[in-house]
Amino acid sequence: MAEFESALQKSGELVRDDGSVETAAASDAVSVNSTYRLPFLAHIPMEPMNCTVDASNGRVVVWAPTQEPQLLVETLVATLGVEHDAITVHVLRSGGGFGRRYYADFAVDAAILSRRLKQAVKVVWTREDDVRHDYFRPASLQRVAASVDKTGRIASWNHKVISHARSAYLERGGVPTELDDYEFPAGFVPNLRYEYVHTPARIPLGQWRAVTHSSNVFVVASAIDELARASGADPVEFLLRLVGNEQFVRIREDFQFDASRLARVVERAASAAGWNEKRPVGFGYGIAASYNQGAWVAEVAQVSVRDRALRIERLVAAIDCGLVINPQAAINQVQGAIVDGVSAALLGEITVSNGIVDQSNFHDYGFVRIGHIPDIDVHLIASDDSPRGLGEAPLPPVAPAICNAICDATGQRIRELPLKKYFTV
Repeated sequence: MAEFESALQKSGELVRDDGSVETAAASDAVSVNSTYRLPFLAHIPMEPMNCTVDASNGRVVVWAPTQEPQLLVETLVATLGVEHDAITVHVLRSGGGFGRRYYADFAVDAAILSRRLKQAVKVVWTREDDVRHDYFRPASLQRVAASVDKTGRIASWNHKVISHARSAYLERGGVPTELDDYEFPAGFVPNLRYEYVHTPARIPLGQWRAVTHSSNVFVVASAIDELARASGADPVEFLLRLVGNEQFVRIREDFQFDASRLARVVERAASAAGWNEKRPVGFGYGIAASYNQGAWVAEVAQVSVRDRALRIERLVAAIDCGLVINPQAAINQVQGAIVDGVSAALLGEITVSNGIVDQSNFHDYGFVRIGHIPDIDVHLIASDDSPRGLGEAPLPPVAPAICNAICDATGQRIRELPLKKYFTV
């Protein structure tokens, strides 16, 4: 983080610049200027990396639980020097992917060994290899300086992200960034600036469930809650005021955002959670909402804090993902994403010492046990729109909803994950 701290003072790549952030901020009475810190995260699917390859007779036959068979083929073409039509990939069901099985490194192991040994080879990584040789979610340091005008709406938003960019590590070209110009609340705030500072990575980086949104939504939803409380507003009313009454908001020329669907899930989650009910001492409610890959999600976390012991009592989720074909499968997807989000919020952290990842297994890279899991209440919004995916969208609001609830319960604002640094979990 020391590298990130020094980079905070540097100018970065201007991702988006609407209106005049400085002028608006200077004229508004209520403002926040907050810095958030997020760690590297590993994927740790229950099934470690594994692959079976037979490259013994000029052809290459692969049996792999892969998320990206085309990338696997391209990698083996480059590694083995064979033609594309010499490779057959059998895609297997996998015991969890979350972005880790997007890459082909585990298949290369088996392919090289099979060619050398002239027979089929099955490779199964140990859990220690799985944890220490992952493609990790980038760590980041993020600062939001924002203000509220006299009407109670956000007037300025200045968001700066310092992190390692996955695209730079993977050498994919283009401008390296972990902040996109369409991310919320772009289009909803008249004076808005997004700035990105890339620092070179020294460990492997890759896709992690919900990609940039798993980091950025934590910051955005937390900062919105900070602004609401600083201005004396109810967080749900404040969020709805930000979303506004327009059905469609143009974020950029090629993207219109259906704000009415975001408002709908916020209202449903708040209602289902009993937002206006009186909280007992030590209890707090927090809300967070986001849009990701065609799904609008709002979540309310209900937590209790006693003697620095944190417990997530209940998590209510409202989701609009278009037409739901299989409701039980949809609910299972939401529940799984929420469990993953709770785990990352409470326990997830990869650290590096002398170039080596410190963590190696479940004893030192924490994942939630059954006692950590809250009651999960899922509400699917009826819709005739085209069906969309649910594997990623329910995860990003989890951590900010929890932290906003902690602030509601205790008055303490948490701006760094994981929460095990601050509470007994």
